Amino acid sequence: MADSCEVRKVAIVGAGVSGLVAIKSCLEEGLIPVCFEKRNGLGGRWRFEDENGTTSKESWFMDTLVTNSSREMLCYSDFPFPESTPCYIPGRDVLKYYEGYADHFNLKGHIRFKTTTLKIEKKEDFKRTGQWLVTTQFKGAVYKEMFDAVMLCTGQYNEPIIPTYRGQENFVGKILHSETFRTSDVVEGKQVLVVGGSHSAGDVAVHARKVAKQVYLSTRDGTWLVRRCGPRGVPHDTVFQRLFMSWLPRWFTQVLANVFFFSNINHQELGLQSSRRYLNAPPMVNDVMQVEIMCGKILPRPGIDHFTSKGVVFKDGTSVDVDVVIFATGYKRKNQYIDSAIIQEDMHSQELYKYVFPPRLEHPTCACIGATALFGPHGPCFEMQTRWAVKVFKGQCTLPPIDEMMDEIRGTRENNRERFGKDKIFVSICKYVL
Repeated sequence: MADSCEVRKVAIVGAGVSGLVAIKSCLEEGLIPVCFEKRNGLGGRWRFEDENGTTSKESWFMDTLVTNSSREMLCYSDFPFPESTPCYIPGRDVLKYYEGYADHFNLKGHIRFKTTTLKIEKKEDFKRTGQWLVTTQFKGAVYKEMFDAVMLCTGQYNEPIIPTYRGQENFVGKILHSETFRTSDVVEGKQVLVVGGSHSAGDVAVHARKVAKQVYLSTRDGTWLVRRCGPRGVPHDTVFQRLFMSWLPRWFTQVLANVFFFSNINHQELGLQSSRRYLNAPPMVNDVMQVEIMCGKILPRPGIDHFTSKGVVFKDGTSVDVDVVIFATGYKRKNQYIDSAIIQEDMHSQELYKYVFPPRLEHPTCACIGATALFGPHGPCFEMQTRWAVKVFKGQCTLPPIDEMMDEIRGTRENNRERFGKDKIFVSICKYVL
């Protein structure tokens, strides 16, 4: 990879959690950021409603959502939450935080709202200049602009994944993804099956059981229930993600987790036992799931084998009739504006050095921010990614030769496959330090 060309003007796609801090990082280094946001407000998926009061299709949360991370861990390094903020934050207050962040650092003036990014492509002289041509649309008019670098901040949660099973087309009930589950109206008085084993599945199941006739939770391989509060009521993440995960070997961390956090949870009796050890599988942060299961309000079930016209048959041969099936089965990346040879849509085969830089470009003038999943809050990680990316743009940090970058990409992929059992994109545990 060649040395970085002179970079002044940077295009940023998306004004969510990663896009905001990308703007700020550019400004701190004297660059000129131009952020394109297709919606009429910032905050990304934390924006529950548009300015006209209608529910946003891009938002991912219900009105009862509370963060899985504590306020001390969730915030950016230089902008803490107000002292009056509760330890775990309602979703709408998270949006207020990002609005306040943008106001405090004067970021909104660098955002072009209601502007859709149509295409990002290399300029014809890219091999010499490293520059990009960005095509956008605003109020029906199409514009083309040249930029010295681009930062893609639309994350990985672009297109919901709805699995297909044998007989699914014959099911007469309603099928939806957790992305579109906003209120409990759709499940009131119904038999409901929630499919998934991580945070969203738990949130949806707990929310639905308040008005549903019965809620079932189907997981392929169980899950690990994690409460927000650890020993003596201390926020779980301020202890576990700072001390244990940073300083101790993973095997010892798993032992301590069993002692301190899982001593009063019998996953096998709950029907949620995973074949993989804690930290080798995505967890489910949920404070009430255990009680809901023990009271029979949520009934765990194994993975789905096939659908019938009125319900599903599970892998163990049992069956249940349901009215609504809600898939909380994650997302896949959809690159609608950049060549998939540069940023791969398939996250299992993506080629990003440190999950940020495409290694095969002639110049390191493209950075993908937020293209990873973490066992912890995303904001602090994105902050580090953007600071590093800007340093690379300016030539103050250099990337290794392509062979070294590809070796690390392949090594990380193999480590993740060994750890998680399949080609996941989880990075090594971030060393969050307060």
